[in-house]
Amino acid sequence: MTIYLFTLDDHLREDISVIVDMFNKSKGSLKFKILSYKSSTDYYDLYKKSKSLTLESISEICNKLKGENNVYEDYGVLITSKNIEKPKAITLEGKESWYSAFVFKNIAINSNDWEEITEDRSYLAIAHQIIENIFQSLSQLNLGSTELMEEIHFNSKGCINDYGRNRSEIYAKIMSGYICKNCQERFIERGNDESTLNQIKSTLTIIRNRITDNYDLSLNFTETISVDKYGQISIGKNKINFGNAKTLSHIYLFYLINHNLKIGHNDFLEKKEIQDKFTALFRVTGEYKNKFHMIGYVDSMSTYHTRIKKYIQNSLAIESLYEKFLYKSKKSKEHGHHYWLELEDSQVELDPSLQQYKIKV
Repeated sequence: MTIYLFTLDDHLREDISVIVDMFNKSKGSLKFKILSYKSSTDYYDLYKKSKSLTLESISEICNKLKGENNVYEDYGVLITSKNIEKPKAITLEGKESWYSAFVFKNIAINSNDWEEITEDRSYLAIAHQIIENIFQSLSQLNLGSTELMEEIHFNSKGCINDYGRNRSEIYAKIMSGYICKNCQERFIERGNDESTLNQIKSTLTIIRNRITDNYDLSLNFTETISVDKYGQISIGKNKINFGNAKTLSHIYLFYLINHNLKIGHNDFLEKKEIQDKFTALFRVTGEYKNKFHMIGYVDSMSTYHTRIKKYIQNSLAIESLYEKFLYKSKKSKEHGHHYWLELEDSQVELDPSLQQYKIKV
C-alpha cells in the first residue's frame, strides 16, 4: 500500500521530505512517497480560496490531486496550514477545529502551533498525526458518524485512539507511542495483518524516541565519516541524504572539514578567512555563494543546526549514534555561542580536494 504525502504550502516541503524518509525506515507493506502539485488547477484554487477545510473539501482536493497523478486508489495525506473544521455529526462542545481528519483514504493534517510541545520539532507531531489517521482509517473508524465516540477513548489513556481534546493530550500520545490491546485487536479484525500493525508500532517508537531523545548514548563507535570530492557525506555505509536542503549540507560540510574548531557568530562576521572559505565551498555544494547568503545562516545558527539533526537521524541505521555527529556548543559572555563537531582526526576521511577549505589555526 502506497501513501502519498503532499502540501500546497511551500514552506512545509522540507518537513514532508524528512517525514517520508523517517517513515520508510520502518519496513513493511506501507510505502511512503511525495506528490508535487500544480498551481494552475481547480484543486489549488479551491485550497487557496478556502479559509478552512471541511471533510468534503479535503476529499475533493485529495481526489483531484491523486487523479492527476493516477494514484487515485492510494492514500493521500494533505499537510496544511489551514484549520480543519470539526465534522458536523460530532456534537461534543469545544474544539471547533481539529488537528487532523480523514475521509476514507484522504487525510489532512494541520501543521500549526506544534512548536511548544515538541521543542521546535513540529515534524514529529505532524508525523504522529499522520500515523494516527492511517491507523484509524485502516481500522474503519468513521469521523462523520455519531458512533465514533464508541470506538475511541474519550478519557485519555495514552493510546493512539484517545480523542485528544488539546495538544497536551496529544503530546501524551506521542510520548507513549502506545496502542492499547482493544484497538490492536479491532485493527486486525477489520482486515489488516500483523505485519502492518508492527510497522505502525515501529514508527510510533521512532517518533517517541526522537521527541524524548530516548537513546543509549554510550554505544561504542568505530565507523568513520567520509566525504568524497562531490561533497557527499557518508557515515560508514550510510550516506547522509540532505535531499534538496543543500544549504544544510553546505553548513555541515564546512564544520566537518574544520572539525574540532570552535566557530561562532562573531567569527563569521569578523574573520575574513572564515568568510572566504565558507563561501568558497559553494564550488562543491552550489550554496552560499557570497557574504550576503552567509549572513542568513549566521543570524539563525541554532535553527539551522537543529534542522540538520533530522537528516542525520534519518540517514543512520542506528539512530542513537546521531549524538556523535551533531554539534557541540558552548556559550560565553564575550563571544556568544560557539559550535563545533567533536571528532577524532582518525574518524574523518576527507577527499584531498577539500583541504583547501580548512581554516588555518
